[in-house]
Amino acid sequence: MFENDNTLMIKALNDMLERNYDKAEKRFKKLARKNNAQALYWLGEIYSSKDYRYYNVAQALSYFEKAAQLGYVLAMSKAGNLYFNNDYQKAIYYYQLGANNNDTYCLSRMGYSVANFS
Repeated sequence: MFENDNTLMIKALNDMLERNYDKAEKRFKKLARKNNAQALYWLGEIYSSKDYRYYNVAQALSYFEKAAQLGYVLAMSKAGNLYFNNDYQKAIYYYQLGANNNDTYCLSRMGYSVANFS
């Protein structure tokens, strides 16, 4: 049976709601092979979740970065947050990317950083 990308995304998101991460991961990876930024973002969410048996922050960051480079704004703030305590310059890079896309969270993180780390 042929599934279009929208149907596959809906099924994967439903899997996430049901906390069926293994099934969601397979579906998101299928979409990610096509550079689907939303699927890359959700793979980052899966790997950054301590509920997932393959919890892996480095892998999550890789997915968030790929999604951010494809313009997915939510991934920009996630990448910034994961970098914040370990690589401040990279965190600022991703917050700036999000701020440039009018993301209010990234704008506030930029303001916080300027106020506290200048």
